[in-house]
Amino acid sequence: MTKFTPEYHILSLSGGKDSTALAFFMKENMPEVFEKLELVFCDTECELPETYDYLNKIEIFLNKKIIWLKPEKSFEHVMTTSGYLPSPIRRWCTIELKTKPFENFIKQKIME
Repeated sequence: MTKFTPEYHILSLSGGKDSTALAFFMKENMPEVFEKLELVFCDTECELPETYDYLNKIEIFLNKKIIWLKPEKSFEHVMTTSGYLPSPIRRWCTIELKTKPFENFIKQKIME
């Protein structure tokens, strides 16, 4: 017997053109998936004000709430404790401020 796994879709928005275009594409071309889709934004808490305004506009145009994930530790805290700014070689900002909060979100969804 096959175990039933419910269908679940997440689209991670960055505030950029590619993820925004995908969200609009899915709404227009895959409405049955879009209806079940959760939109997620991993907030570094250091974004430009324009990014936050843009995400608010996306919510309005798509008529769908965006879930904002926050990191456990702020950019300033991680920078102070690590002793250096993020770089292409040491990308702690991506791991700490985006990947870990997203992984925690997924783990919570699995446990529901």
